[in-house]
Amino acid sequence: MYTLAKVLGWIIAIPFILLALFAFARFVSCGPDREVVRVAKPVAKIIADDIVKNGVPESLKDIEGLPYELEGCKRKVIYQKDSYEEVKRKEEADYVIREERCYFKKKRKSYEIWLWFIENNLNNKRSHGTVTINNKESYTELETRFRVEENNSKYVSAIGNGYAKPYRFICSSFKQ
Repeated sequence: MYTLAKVLGWIIAIPFILLALFAFARFVSCGPDREVVRVAKPVAKIIADDIVKNGVPESLKDIEGLPYELEGCKRKVIYQKDSYEEVKRKEEADYVIREERCYFKKKRKSYEIWLWFIENNLNNKRSHGTVTINNKESYTELETRFRVEENNSKYVSAIGNGYAKPYRFICSSFKQ
């Protein structure tokens, strides 16, 4: 009888032990890559501080003090009416959308910086944008948001701590 109680105890305990190991594996492997956050946070801070101080730059390459050399910067400016119709000139537009993508490398890891800012010509208080730095290999990204306040000065929100997109099996198994 004593042996049967031990066997039943193990049968009951094994699923709980496996669940605890699975939860531990999720905790260890599903968060943002700490190295990516460590590299991207200073870059995001320098970009955010520059935009708050000087406004949206003509190019991210123009920002002084970046710890890494930006490569392959491509900028796109779209002039748009309120009806989402694109127009040719800024004077005709209700919105000016600025988008730029740049890359930098650190220890054989490639990082992408994406700047997106929409200027609302109808109501400047509604102008806003984001700067996102991500590393696609580790699915980790860092984001900073901007908006124009009432006195037309730029405002930057706190820089995010890093976000890991749950593409790995163990990370997405509970996501339903």
